[in-house]
Amino acid sequence: MRHVRGFGAAPLRRASVVCGAALLAGGALPLAFAPYGWAWIAVLSPAVLFMLASVAKPRQALWAAYLFGLGYFGVGVF
Repeated sequence: MRHVRGFGAAPLRRASVVCGAALLAGGALPLAFAPYGWAWIAVLSPAVLFMLASVAKPRQALWAAYLFGLGYFGVGVF
């Protein structure tokens, strides 16, 4: 049986994918609060961070968490 590339956790381990997704998830989290009130994002956004941290290497998980917080703070303050 032939192995198909691009499926599984391997594409999620790339640093650019992990960090970019964490930054977007953190930037989306302030939309869960007033005045938007999209409460479903409050569940989805941290779930994305936890999923990324579970498949990433420890250093990538640290950077993902940092960029998640940076996106959350940057969008929330602005």
